[in-house]
Amino acid sequence: MANTVRISSIQTENFPRGNRPLNVRFGTNFAVVRGENASGKTTLIKAVAFVALDKDLPKKDFENSTAAVSFRKNGVETTFKRTTRRGVSRFSINDGRVQKRTYQTRLSDFIKAQHLKFCLDYSQSKRLDMSNPSDLLKVVKECIGENENQRDLGRFVSRLSTAANRHYNNATGALGRAVRQMNIRYNRGQLAMTGPNGVPSISLSRTEKELMSLFVRMALSEEMESSLLMLDNFGAVLDDTVEKQVRRACHLKTSGGQFQIILIGSMVTAPEIVNL
Repeated sequence: MANTVRISSIQTENFPRGNRPLNVRFGTNFAVVRGENASGKTTLIKAVAFVALDKDLPKKDFENSTAAVSFRKNGVETTFKRTTRRGVSRFSINDGRVQKRTYQTRLSDFIKAQHLKFCLDYSQSKRLDMSNPSDLLKVVKECIGENENQRDLGRFVSRLSTAANRHYNNATGALGRAVRQMNIRYNRGQLAMTGPNGVPSISLSRTEKELMSLFVRMALSEEMESSLLMLDNFGAVLDDTVEKQVRRACHLKTSGGQFQIILIGSMVTAPEIVNL
């Protein structure tokens, strides 16, 4: 994945209205954010969505608010900032005031608005429940279009399964055919999933489901040509073993890894943590 993009910092002020300011830096391609309820965890994702002009955010919650996100691409850092005052947004790039059209054009080099729902996960409606194949099918249809025929959907799901297994195999060092690890199949309008070694998805542990969801989201991001994932309400226990698996899955042996993954949750445990 050429020209990979990662977030280097997120800053907020009065965002959403009345909240304390945040200033968080991410030094690597893999970070875990942990905090109690109302500490600002989800605010970080919403700040990226706000800066990226996500139309799904309720405008009334972000009146007189400011958020700035710095992206790093090819070693160069660029900061996008959006401020709202009395219903009007002002935009700047690297502290220079710009028109909205210029802002949108430059921003599209870093994160595409139509891909936000796959990159940023900040609501239950966007979660992937790995026990429910229909949830995944809905996301797949959003990726390639509701009106695609069954053959195209089947091909997309096949590519998705292959890519998810590549991340699974890379993470666990598993050998053998991919179908023996994670299997996603589409046939006649129905989606079926099994977990590692053919275990039904509904029988997987919470950590296994979270990891499967992560691998599938990475595969979706590949299809959407994105290199960024921010997942809220992540419930897996990231002990030393699982963290190493995630790092291997993301090819994070060097700072120029393919993905930047930021996992957010109140109960997440991991060796490296950003505490709010």
